[in-house]
Amino acid sequence: MNNDTQEYSIAIHEAGHAVMAALLGKIINYVTIVPKGDAQGECNSEFSNQDLNTKVDITCLVLLAGITAQRILLGIEPDKCCRNGQVDSLAMGALVSNMFTDEKEAMRYSEYMIKLALNTFNNPIVQQQVKAVANALIEHKTLTGSQVISMLEEIKVGQ
Repeated sequence: MNNDTQEYSIAIHEAGHAVMAALLGKIINYVTIVPKGDAQGECNSEFSNQDLNTKVDITCLVLLAGITAQRILLGIEPDKCCRNGQVDSLAMGALVSNMFTDEKEAMRYSEYMIKLALNTFNNPIVQQQVKAVANALIEHKTLTGSQVISMLEEIKVGQ
């Protein structure tokens, strides 16, 4: 993968996190594709007033969002995605394994969350939103939460 293609893939990944977080009511502080340590980018967000069970579901969906956006928009399979996606997958696995003692229940929950993430990113409006955020990340490298929300609202209103 050349540098431009890799940068766009990372931008799609981080934009996926940002869009999913916004859709689920998280407060986005910023999203960036500026590398820091081992991370190739970051979507920094926080919860508003969700209860604990909702927070766990939202955390799982936001973790899945980066690799799901890459899969739907770029055709990159989860095992071939960027380093951030591999970290997200490990975090998702650890979270789910701590939630369930029954392995089958953990698998069912994971499959359900994956299905929800895929359904979200199969929506053409969500795809447009992710691409818009990714393109802005390529241009500016870092976006504030309010910039992300403004872009998402513009696309939603334009439909």
